[in-house]
Amino acid sequence: MPAVRWAMGKCEEEDADVRILNVARGKLSLLVGERTITLSGEMMPPENPVNFYADLASINRWDDGTPVSDGDKARIVEELPKVAAQQNWTITID
Repeated sequence: MPAVRWAMGKCEEEDADVRILNVARGKLSLLVGERTITLSGEMMPPENPVNFYADLASINRWDDGTPVSDGDKARIVEELPKVAAQQNWTITID
């Protein structure tokens, strides 16, 4: 299955700064503010109502190896589904 390239979509919600950079079979790359993070998960078949399941436990380190703060983790969990919805995708974080 080829990777899906996303437009650097920004959520229209106030103060949203989570952007989806790339979605591949088991990875979701995000830009959060000026930092990047890659989440583990699973791309679902097109007939599934959820397009991507992201693993909550993978929101623990930025791509540069530094720990993700509780506040940044909460921001990602809150904003990522909104950003995905603007691009007609459903992302569940478990």
